Amino acid sequence: MTKEDITEKFLYYATEHGHAIWQGNHQEANKMHEELQKLYKVAKEKNVPDIFSSFLTEEDASVRLWAATFTLKIHPGIAEQELMNLSELKGITAISARTLLKLWRQGLLDLL
Repeated sequence: MTKEDITEKFLYYATEHGHAIWQGNHQEANKMHEELQKLYKVAKEKNVPDIFSSFLTEEDASVRLWAATFTLKIHPGIAEQELMNLSELKGITAISARTLLKLWRQGLLDLL
């Protein structure tokens, strides 16, 4: 899988995960979650886990949430800042961002 493949798939899976969450389709959301985790593993194996930081400025909040999550180990400062920004929103994305940030700061977030 190339860097372009990773980038394309990440954008698709993260966007679809957000849509599935908003629609209450937890089966699809779980499927996209699994695909995103697999993609993160591939990026680590190919030694390009920092590829996700390029998505921190995307318009879609779900994409930024996943990008910040996958960027925490490499660039904690910018990832934490984006999670703080997302926590100011309303809805499930904000709740997820606050929870991720809290777990990360407590050392309880085990990233792949």
